[in-house]
Amino acid sequence: MKKNIIKSLLSLILSFSLFITGLGLTVHAADNRPMTDLENLIATVTQSGVEIPESGTINSELPIGIKVSFDVPVIGDEPEPPNPISHRDSVLIPLSSAFTLTTSVPSGGIALKDKSDVLVGHVTFFTDTGTGKVTALVTFDGEASIFEQGSSNVKVEFSAQFQYAGSGGQVEEGDYDVTILEKTYTVNVPPERIDYTVTKSGEVDLDKKEITWTVTINAQQGSTNVDLSAYKFFDNLSDVGVYIAGSFKVKTAEVQPDYTDNILSYSFPANTSGEQTIEFKTSIPDDKYYANLTEQTVRNVALLKDSQDKDVASDYEVVSFKPEWITKESLVEGDSISNTGIYDAENRTITWFIYANKHGASLNGVKITDVLTEGLTFSSATLYKRIGESWDGGQTISEPTDGVYDIGNITTEILLKIVTTVDDKGPVTKEEIYTNSATITWDQGPIGGVETGGIEVGLGYNAIEKEGVADTVNQRITWTVKVNRHGQEIENLKVYDLLVYGKNKNENWEPNDLEFPDGISIDVTELTPQYGQKYVSNSFVPMEETGLVLKVHSVKQNGIVIADLLEVTLPDTGNHQFSFTTQVVDPDIFAGNKHSVVHNTATLFGNNIKLNSASDNVDYNSDMLLKQMLEREAMSDPIEGKNSYTSNVSKGFDYSEKSVIFRLNVNADGINLTGAENAAGQQLGDATLTDTLPKGWEFVDFDQGLPFLIFKGSSTDGKIVIAGAELTEQEKLDIGYIAVSTPKTDTEGAKATFTFTKLDQPYVILLKAMPTDETVAGYFDSNESNTVRNNVNLKTKNWTPGVNDYQDVKIDSNVLTKGHSVEENGVLLWTVEYRPYDLGAEFGLKGQELVDEIQLGIDLRMDAQGQLILDGNITAYMLTLKADGSYELGDSVALTLGTNVIYDNEVRTLTFVIPDSAEAYRFSYITDVTGDPGTSIKNTVRLMGGTEKLEDTEDTYEISDQDGSASFLRSGWIQIFKIDGSVPSVPIAGVKFTLFDETGMIEIKKGITNDIGELRLKIIPDGSYILRETKDQYGNPPRVSIDYSVVVVTDPVTKVVTTSVDGKTGQGSNLVTIQNFEEGTAGNLSIKKTVAGDGADENKLFEFTFYLESAVAGEGVAGPFTYIGHGVTGGEISSRDSISLAHGQSIT
Repeated sequence: MKKNIIKSLLSLILSFSLFITGLGLTVHAADNRPMTDLENLIATVTQSGVEIPESGTINSELPIGIKVSFDVPVIGDEPEPPNPISHRDSVLIPLSSAFTLTTSVPSGGIALKDKSDVLVGHVTFFTDTGTGKVTALVTFDGEASIFEQGSSNVKVEFSAQFQYAGSGGQVEEGDYDVTILEKTYTVNVPPERIDYTVTKSGEVDLDKKEITWTVTINAQQGSTNVDLSAYKFFDNLSDVGVYIAGSFKVKTAEVQPDYTDNILSYSFPANTSGEQTIEFKTSIPDDKYYANLTEQTVRNVALLKDSQDKDVASDYEVVSFKPEWITKESLVEGDSISNTGIYDAENRTITWFIYANKHGASLNGVKITDVLTEGLTFSSATLYKRIGESWDGGQTISEPTDGVYDIGNITTEILLKIVTTVDDKGPVTKEEIYTNSATITWDQGPIGGVETGGIEVGLGYNAIEKEGVADTVNQRITWTVKVNRHGQEIENLKVYDLLVYGKNKNENWEPNDLEFPDGISIDVTELTPQYGQKYVSNSFVPMEETGLVLKVHSVKQNGIVIADLLEVTLPDTGNHQFSFTTQVVDPDIFAGNKHSVVHNTATLFGNNIKLNSASDNVDYNSDMLLKQMLEREAMSDPIEGKNSYTSNVSKGFDYSEKSVIFRLNVNADGINLTGAENAAGQQLGDATLTDTLPKGWEFVDFDQGLPFLIFKGSSTDGKIVIAGAELTEQEKLDIGYIAVSTPKTDTEGAKATFTFTKLDQPYVILLKAMPTDETVAGYFDSNESNTVRNNVNLKTKNWTPGVNDYQDVKIDSNVLTKGHSVEENGVLLWTVEYRPYDLGAEFGLKGQELVDEIQLGIDLRMDAQGQLILDGNITAYMLTLKADGSYELGDSVALTLGTNVIYDNEVRTLTFVIPDSAEAYRFSYITDVTGDPGTSIKNTVRLMGGTEKLEDTEDTYEISDQDGSASFLRSGWIQIFKIDGSVPSVPIAGVKFTLFDETGMIEIKKGITNDIGELRLKIIPDGSYILRETKDQYGNPPRVSIDYSVVVVTDPVTKVVTTSVDGKTGQGSNLVTIQNFEEGTAGNLSIKKTVAGDGADENKLFEFTFYLESAVAGEGVAGPFTYIGHGVTGGEISSRDSISLAHGQSIT
């Protein structure tokens, strides 16, 4: 039943002070204008994006939006209103006492602005502390000129969000009447919601192998508990564990649940209300319970279902636990080097600590298996049991024969301590790893028990060490070897190092394929060969005066020496250190233009038995070749700019010359490449550097007869070479420098080949190249990006294929561009550029026209005859290409309407005729934004070569708006509302209207009605026009199309713009509502006078009387009816009215 508690929201503005909350202000009603001074005051209410009609229903739980719109009468309106609003006036608009404001309002209020960002005023909101009424205070403190002569038709709207707060304190279930700005609405307060609560927790008991789950359930409607008799508890235990029978309790009372197919459920009996606590237990799954030393989780979800088996509430709990059945630790004693540097291998022990049953479970028949690894001997074992925070005194256990310690029954954590001695195997020369594990089993435990996994303990030390340092300039590595006895008696020590000259092409080295010299008594298969190196004669350096002896043995294969075997004999006492140098003989390492790693292994033998080995890996960087470009800014003087280099693909191409200067960095390491030796002992020989251009490219001379430039260089830390002085002719002869170029072919570009008989220094070489005319024409025939690659190779006579590098060049072509800028709010400047890139008439683009499609929502500026206004709105300029591919503005181009600028209003295309297709142009034009906020304007331009489209592109602009907005007229515009003939009427969307010139032949503007049947045609210049419906909502011509006259006039003195539809005056003269009628009930009537014959007086007036009758006999049709005058003034006419027409004059 509806509660009759309507409260008027249009209270009188009282003369006493109204105290306002929120901003701490006092607003004096007597200081404000009455809101009745505003015109067309309308409040629109929306909820969830849907408009709520008057008498409609509002959901109390959802916010509403209130949009308030009104006209502000100002002194510039025609006719002048009796009570115009003045600058700094303010008006109070009471909104509602049933709603609270939720919109966050800036401290200065919401700014009310028009589309040009001109401020009209501000709106703030206040709440009366006594009545709770929310009031909007509109202060007209914007631009003063708005409220003076020259402005008219000021329209304001603002919007805010509100939440129902109750009417007169009423928040109970039911319907309540409220009013918002004299409109009545019904607020529906739904039944109070039922709030369900389900909480779940779990507790793990590893001793009992179970989890206890606790679930609390309640349901309340307001402060009242809901009877749970129609509800059911539900828990799927499939991934939780088996339910333990008899463990289910509700409020501590044991009850019988339903447990079927791992689903546990319980239906609450009648008269169950208030909080219910459920407790039950599940067993921990074996795979989680026996997962030793790994974190385990169990996730359980509890559900509350209603009588329809629908889930109304749920909660879950994840319990975590880490079973620790058995762990193992170790303690090493006696494994250290004394302060005097002595290592004693005789008194070493490892004590193993095995912890089991940390959780104190009751286990029967416990056994721990611990089998000692080879090299360890049992010394003692002691079993301890946990008592509180400490251990008991322990129980000695004898060594079991099979490593199985029979523990028996336990209820606490235990510790088994096993002491082992490390067997003495003689001198220690490397670290030995001892691995030990333990397993616990018990009656009814998991099959195989639970084990610790292998625990590794390392004892001893490495008696040999090795490290290396690279010298890349000389392609050498110095290796240092250290051997330390630490006081142990180790006889007949020797260090061997096998250096294979060639590459390692077979991972499985077969020493039986090699020929070792006589006297080598070791097992050579225990050596680790390393590759790409030779011993440097006389490089062996012992770090002590006597005793170390080096022998270098040659190792052969098929009679050819292919490796060096270094044999270093050490004295029988003391510690030793020596170094030697190897020559890197693999060009792929020392000249490979990359990072490599060089390996070396020294092996220690005693009495011909391998004791240990030591390896080191040395980083070896080769910087032999790098391809770059000069920055385009340096190309005008390449000798001066030889070190202005770049690898950026976009910074090397000169768009003016269509060329690139490539920069070759050669031998940044400064090595003697041609004199270096390979594995076969050959010098690498003459070096050849080959540069291959992209397909369709060729080299260009720097000067006449000067195709290339070469400079001395100095190395940096990387591949880049700093260029110095240009090489003289004599210096070129000294290094055997020869440069030769070969022409391009059908498959690749031109090549340049540089030969050096001596390449032992860094150099920089510059090469200038460009695409052929045909190739470059393909780069610049559309909007595209091309990336081409220039390759370079360096090799020698005895080193192929050598190394490679490349430099990519990116060439961006934007033959047609389009963009926009916002000149001011509502005004856009569009810019279109045609860019043929100076290719000339033969190879360049053949652009003839730029055809720009002007989308609905923006309009070009035209006069009343539908002709473009060129001056100040449309411009054209020539453009000049710059080296970086951009263009700069050149001379202006004179524009002539109909000659080189053409606008087709029917299809809305603006065409610019390109004067010279080989030249670049910028074409710019201004449009006024006439579309609705939120509309996306996509503007497309086509480049035409005759009838062929050469390219197209587009740009997009999003029309924006804000909540607080205002507009006032400084130019003509009309607002059309299209409705059907029903009662009440329904707006019609998708109907097209066109504004023609006064002849009705030339289109000026057109648009389509929106979802609410509204269309605004804006920015109409002074003049007379015809408005006509041209397409119905189905896209067909209307069966009946009525013409409406539109006249726009600007007062020459006050500059006030007046728009009149069908001769209307005053407020709303620019508004027109167009209604559909049943076929045959409406149409156009035209009356025209024609005078003919000899001596006819074409100036004589003839009087016509207008009679209309209904289709029903005897019924008249009074009117009035609007008519458009042709040669006479338009106006209104009723049945039986008269009108005078002369020759050629008519009315419609």
